[in-house]
Amino acid sequence: MNRIRTIQGAADELRKRDPGCAISAHNIRQLVLHKEIPSRKAGSKYLVALDDVERYFGLTIDENKPNHGIG
Repeated sequence: MNRIRTIQGAADELRKRDPGCAISAHNIRQLVLHKEIPSRKAGSKYLVALDDVERYFGLTIDENKPNHGIG
């Protein structure tokens, strides 16, 4: 099942899993606007699948193990 988030929600989720994560909402928003990451618009907000964001950055996030960087 897709984990759908707003852009800010996706950035917050990444930061929650890795407090040192350098991926910001601004980074994700730029990727969405340049059509690098698929999105849907809901009102004034863009929605993204967290899996697509993780895949773009090559992240493999395991709920049971901390992620200390990319890949």
